[in-house]
Amino acid sequence: MGKDPINTKLFITHEHSQNSHGLQVVDMFCYGVMRKYALEDEGWFDVYKSKVKEIKKVNPVKSFS
Repeated sequence: MGKDPINTKLFITHEHSQNSHGLQVVDMFCYGVMRKYALEDEGWFDVYKSKVKEIKKVNPVKSFS
């Protein structure tokens, strides 16, 4: 279960990554993880894998379409 009480207000906004350096970093990280597991291409993942503490595969992705 989460740590926040049920009555916690949550605000979700959608931003363009070109307006946020932090969002660009997250996009690049996720791109590397996707390529590793969906395409078996570890090239980009290898760039930052020393910073990854734990990898836990939950639901394997069968396709991206």
